[in-house]
Amino acid sequence: MAFTKDDLSILGEIGNISVGGAASSLSDFIDRFVTITCPESEFVSFAELKKRFGSGLVVTKVDFAEGFNSSNFMLMEQEKALEFVQIIAREKVGALISDWDEFAQEVMAEVFNIMTGHMSTSLSDLFRNNITINPPQVYQASIDTWDAFYDDDMLVAIWFDVGIEQEFSFQIIKLIEPKQAKQMVDILKGEMGEWVSE
Repeated sequence: MAFTKDDLSILGEIGNISVGGAASSLSDFIDRFVTITCPESEFVSFAELKKRFGSGLVVTKVDFAEGFNSSNFMLMEQEKALEFVQIIAREKVGALISDWDEFAQEVMAEVFNIMTGHMSTSLSDLFRNNITINPPQVYQASIDTWDAFYDDDMLVAIWFDVGIEQEFSFQIIKLIEPKQAKQMVDILKGEMGEWVSE
């Protein structure tokens, strides 16, 4: 399976719409201005992807309950993830987090639960279908031992830079398996064809 440049642009725009909306919900949640850059999309092997990370990851697994029969993964460098939850905990409950522990993981899960709720609404509007997402699963992993994929598995990777005012910025990498990515592209290409024929 291969993806053209146009296909990757479509997937990037899907990510932009869904994650962009999620960034808005994050902004409302922490009452801080949140920005997100235009995404960059690529079709890349898991082995190649692993070379770009430090050893520590925080993984958010997002399972679709309805609309798509698949899972997406969102990755953050562990160091950046820790800084992120430190800001959230301080702003929301006045709590201090020093290490990645169970409380830090719970904070991250709650934030992504809010964000994925907005993502499902955005995707439902985009695909004109009811799309629901189960509560996300957040866990710590090492890039060298994380076994969600084999090294030769090909994935669509969508890279976002997220900023919280001038204080902090981080990357989120969204991974989509090719079968789901192809399904998304085909649906939107079909709808674009309908618009042209009309």
